[in-house]
Amino acid sequence: VQIALPWVNQLIGQALPSDLFGNPALLVLLVGVAVVVGLLAGSYPAIFLSGFQPIAVLKGELQTGTRGVILRNGLVVLQFTISIMLIVGTFVVYRQVDFMQSKRLGFDTEQVVVVENAFRLQDKREAFQQALRSSPDVLLASGANAMPGEAVGGVMFQPKGAGSENMTGRAMVIDHDYLETMGMRLLEGRSFAREFPTDTLAAIINEAAARDFGFENPIGQQIVRADDGRVYTIVGVVENFHFQSLHHSISALVMLKTGSAAGHFVGFIPIRFKAGKTEEILAFLESTWREFAPDSPLKYSFLDEKFAAFYTAEKQTGRIFAVFTGLAIFVACLGLFGLAAFMAQKRTREIGIRKVLGATVANVSALLSKDFVKLVLVANLIALPAAWFAMSQWLQGFAYRAEIGWWIFALAGGLALVIALLTVSSQAVQAALANPVDSLRYE
Repeated sequence: VQIALPWVNQLIGQALPSDLFGNPALLVLLVGVAVVVGLLAGSYPAIFLSGFQPIAVLKGELQTGTRGVILRNGLVVLQFTISIMLIVGTFVVYRQVDFMQSKRLGFDTEQVVVVENAFRLQDKREAFQQALRSSPDVLLASGANAMPGEAVGGVMFQPKGAGSENMTGRAMVIDHDYLETMGMRLLEGRSFAREFPTDTLAAIINEAAARDFGFENPIGQQIVRADDGRVYTIVGVVENFHFQSLHHSISALVMLKTGSAAGHFVGFIPIRFKAGKTEEILAFLESTWREFAPDSPLKYSFLDEKFAAFYTAEKQTGRIFAVFTGLAIFVACLGLFGLAAFMAQKRTREIGIRKVLGATVANVSALLSKDFVKLVLVANLIALPAAWFAMSQWLQGFAYRAEIGWWIFALAGGLALVIALLTVSSQAVQAALANPVDSLRYE
């Protein structure tokens, strides 16, 4: 445990305590588990063997009956059921993580660095943004009171003249060039522009807001902000984008121009820069920040890394699934290997007779393997529906999720079958290659 603990902590993203001997309750529990498991493991064969008649044992007439067979087969089925469920779980988790990372978000996260404490600039913000644009490595720079992935405030809006019926939405305050900096796509209308001073009373909405407002032709429509009664004219409709992680569905969003809502400040400055210029842009950003806010440290992040961090828990879940799948398969193969060796030993004379009568190595291997194939198939019948239900429930935590394809279950079941056959084949081939003369003299 002490050796593996650093690796386990890294795997699960936690810092588990390492002082095992400083926890008396844990030590008592571990000793208790060892004693109970030891007694259970030892008592079964002890009780089982004590029930044999000595004369029958000495005459070699011992019969184990069907109870032992049922128990052995049941344990194999149980082990492979768990293994198959974990294999399915691993495939589904990794497929969902890949889906989340590859799904189009509605904006471009690459080559975007975000200044996260722009409020420190106070009235120097616009001059700071202008200074950033002077760099040949900076393509665009803008500002906002929130960024995708950050908390976006809830605001009540309603279409003008819609009575008292309000619609709960979310609102962002953005500066010029924000849509362009973020790589968002306008479906209708225009974005905020410096040549339109009236944009302080303009709004850009997303597709979800247009749908919720009931606007078929949103451009030129007016909406009222419920808390202060301000009326905004819609000048643009932006393609739906994920301003939250894929755990949440896209809801209505209204984007207002900076200076249009009292109490809102620009706390974030997204900067799109040229590819391959990361070091240069960070050095320039640091020096420019010291010029405008010498008394405050610069805080920044990369947009792609921030969104990747949303799915850290899912990535850890995938790694944990993979590790425990490997352990479960290893334990199942140990049990299967032991059972195969036991069955091969029990049928030693039968195998010798079959070989004398002309059975080939392939015939004998198939004879010994078919019973284990049946067990794995039974495990598949139990595991696959259970795995489908469990992973379907897990995927309910995502508003956008990958489909659980039938191929996942086919691959998981086939993989378990191949692993079982490889495990059994070593014993089966060894028994099939044995000299039939020695086999007939067995016992």
